[in-house]
Amino acid sequence: DSPSDLTQDSPANGLLKYNFLSHMALDSFLLPFYDSQKGSSLFFIQDSIAVYGYETNTGLKIVVGTSTRDSVGEALRPVFQQIHKVYIRLMCNPFQSITDEQTLSDNKRMQSSIMGIVDTWNNAQ
Repeated sequence: DSPSDLTQDSPANGLLKYNFLSHMALDSFLLPFYDSQKGSSLFFIQDSIAVYGYETNTGLKIVVGTSTRDSVGEALRPVFQQIHKVYIRLMCNPFQSITDEQTLSDNKRMQSSIMGIVDTWNNAQ
């Protein structure tokens, strides 16, 4: 409970950092120079993380962060498309219901699909 506890790298601090970066990225979709027709865009680089965004034709916003040591640019386009497919399959499944209490991030199938995409990306790099 000492002040030094707040400065240490804890899992909670890491989650807050990524939560902050995701909110910054979502704000980037609202900027006047953002062009949704362009495909994936580099939004910003913060704390050695490059944050990219992609908006689908239906308005779904997808945000991906990578390390800045990788120069990925348009190489992320298939990743965004795979994430979009996972989302569509989940939302269009008549046997799957997402309640108000449950979010997409709580869905085990969504989590495993996204982790598969991430693992494939990491193995290709």
